[in-house]
Amino acid sequence: MFLIYIQGAFPAIEQATPGIRALSFADDVGLIARGNSVQGVCSQLQAAGEAAIAWGIENGVQFDHEKTEAALFSRQSGRRLREQIERARITIRGHPVSFSLEATRWLGVLLDSGLTLKAHYQDRLQKATRAEARIQALCKTQGLPPGLIWRLQKAVVHAIALYGAELWWRGQKDREQGLQGLINKQARAITGAFKTTPIGPLVREAALEPASSLLDAHQRAYAARLTGLPETQPARGILPVTFREGDCHAQPGEQLTDDRTWAGERPPRPLGQYLAWKVNQTMAQKQHDAALSLIQ
Repeated sequence: MFLIYIQGAFPAIEQATPGIRALSFADDVGLIARGNSVQGVCSQLQAAGEAAIAWGIENGVQFDHEKTEAALFSRQSGRRLREQIERARITIRGHPVSFSLEATRWLGVLLDSGLTLKAHYQDRLQKATRAEARIQALCKTQGLPPGLIWRLQKAVVHAIALYGAELWWRGQKDREQGLQGLINKQARAITGAFKTTPIGPLVREAALEPASSLLDAHQRAYAARLTGLPETQPARGILPVTFREGDCHAQPGEQLTDDRTWAGERPPRPLGQYLAWKVNQTMAQKQHDAALSLIQ
């Protein structure tokens, strides 16, 4: 009922402030502005905030000023940009709103200013490590068999550690090693083996996947889910149109000329192109393996 009641706020804000995009999840409302300067973005957000307050007054809705915060995301870095962010201010109906210099949590994902998601990765790894330690202590107390320990470790620890991994995984060795260390702990907890046991055979004996394989599979599954969404679902638009629909029947000028970087050999930078590239590389490898099997 709450969502139905406030659904008119978003088109009202977007109409009042061109260039602003409004999105929400339950009672969390976000306003997105894009610009070439910190001051320009501040002006857009301040106007959007005033429009939101005006709509709330007309419709009997009150926004909590204390929970309102601003975050700036930029690929640029350096002291000059940081100083501009520190000086930036947004004032809405007399209430100042400053930019947060720390990572901002949105739907459980920690978004840092450079969108590296390093803070999110570290946060999820720490939480997963604590969860693994609690499960290990519980299993020792209750004397659970290895099969049940394996199910607990997979269902709880992996779910915590891999939340949002489809967004940040780009083959980073340091992050792979951090997750692999957690998987090694899981393998010892499942099998009950000594610490001196070689870790490679131990992970296989525990029926666990290496970190790189686990992350790749998680990312491919995310890309597959995106392709199965309805065409009207905004998340589906992350993937390149040539990957979603192909280009066999496209008319000249109908598709962007730079929409096929996912078909190259080098991994592209944009998320959607990278997800498509990951799936394409997997399919190419499977075709190669199938051809070798046929020859043999």
